[in-house]
Amino acid sequence: MDNMVYAGEISPTVAVMVLNQGCRSQDMLSEKFIDFIALEVIPWVRNNYNVSGYENVVILGPSRAGFSAAFAALRYSNVIGGVLSQSGSFYSTLEEKENCPIYPEFDGGLLTEYTKFPKQPVNLYLDVGLYDLGLGRVGVNRQFKGTLELKGYKLSYKEYKGGHSHLNWRHTLSNVLIYFFGDTKNSNALQRTSR
Repeated sequence: MDNMVYAGEISPTVAVMVLNQGCRSQDMLSEKFIDFIALEVIPWVRNNYNVSGYENVVILGPSRAGFSAAFAALRYSNVIGGVLSQSGSFYSTLEEKENCPIYPEFDGGLLTEYTKFPKQPVNLYLDVGLYDLGLGRVGVNRQFKGTLELKGYKLSYKEYKGGHSHLNWRHTLSNVLIYFFGDTKNSNALQRTSR
């Protein structure tokens, strides 16, 4: 991020990284966790840094954290304006006993929530690897994309040749930062997003 800010590819950006506490699977699917992010972490950031406007707050994460980011933005769209989900676990049913890859047997809980709720002022960037848990994760990300498009959300969606790992996710992160924070007047930023 520092290099991209220095090169003028993105505007000055504050990054806050929050570790889950205890069990990642439970934390990332918990309403308590998204309440913590929206009601405690983001106000703390605003009090300590020059961050204004909900549209300048983007939350991101891979796998279950991608689910959590999209869930938080749906519930707190007055606080969160953008979501990056990398290989989001949108097949989750929100039921502990059925929290496994069940696509296409029935919709994941978050897809149902996005279908029911009115469209929120949230901009989303989703990406997923074609070899990421087979068609389970790819299929449910495609389904989520379709749901978002039908509801009229601003959205960017990418698929890449790779699997479920940080090695793959790191390759798309710079494009995502440009998508949300890029300076469209800067030709380097425009060239980079077109690759």
